[in-house]
Amino acid sequence: MSMRKEGEVVCVTGGSGYIGSWLVSLLLSRGYTVHATVKHLNDEKETKHLQALEGAESRLRLFQMDLPRYDSILAAAQGFAGVFHLASRVIVDQVQDLEKELLAPAIEGTKNVLRAAKELGVRRGGDLVDIGHHAELLAS
Repeated sequence: MSMRKEGEVVCVTGGSGYIGSWLVSLLLSRGYTVHATVKHLNDEKETKHLQALEGAESRLRLFQMDLPRYDSILAAAQGFAGVFHLASRVIVDQVQDLEKELLAPAIEGTKNVLRAAKELGVRRGGDLVDIGHHAELLAS
């Protein structure tokens, strides 16, 4: 994603994770307004460290997102110029069915993010970056 102008809105899905929180911090330091998604808005373990970041008080908005639910990405996606998609389901316990428990929700979530970006008119050309799944979408 090319760094553009201050105040531009970008969305970071999975903003409460280790990589996501560093990315949110970097984007805030560069003057961006950040819409970060978390799994549980009421869980301070997911939100407190983000709210403490420099610039967060005025330029960070947190949104609760359930990755497989399309409507849950729409609120965070409103008005964004680009998205960093890092969110993915994490299972600490033993996975019984890899496809059902991890892969299918990750694929559905990525499709939801892409669909929201397309419907909201995010232009292509490096504006969509999928770090969580090791792929960068480039202009065709």
